[in-house]
Amino acid sequence: YFGLSGYVWYHDNQRSKQADVQASTLEENNKVLGFLREKGCDYCHTPSAELPFYSSFPVAKQLMNYDIQLGYKSFNLEAVRAALVADKPVSQSDLNKIEWVMQYDTMPPTRYTALHWAGKVSDTERAEILGWIAKQREQYYASNDTAAQHR
Repeated sequence: YFGLSGYVWYHDNQRSKQADVQASTLEENNKVLGFLREKGCDYCHTPSAELPFYSSFPVAKQLMNYDIQLGYKSFNLEAVRAALVADKPVSQSDLNKIEWVMQYDTMPPTRYTALHWAGKVSDTERAEILGWIAKQREQYYASNDTAAQHR
């Protein structure tokens, strides 16, 4: 287990370092894009993620295919990434979904973080993502008469 987990950790770190990530002109957007990539959200929530070599192994293949189908059907990150790269607002429905999984700690799932140790979201990272969501809402969606606690 530890050998496999160590290899997965190494692969995930190399993947993050070598990522051909599109960049935004806003540092805050780049931070969110980096977070999504570093945590491996794109594995299950985009149609085009490059999967690790072990994704073709028996058992791993079936588990990963199931997780990818369920993840992609539940939430597609493509629109979020496109909005961040273009320095446009992320849709309210996408912000709501990201906020919900951050508040209730449902992503990434335990089965993923059991092998992908770097995929676990720390309390600091969670607070940063929730702060980014609040800023997006206030900047793009809150009207002047909206109470501060509802922005």
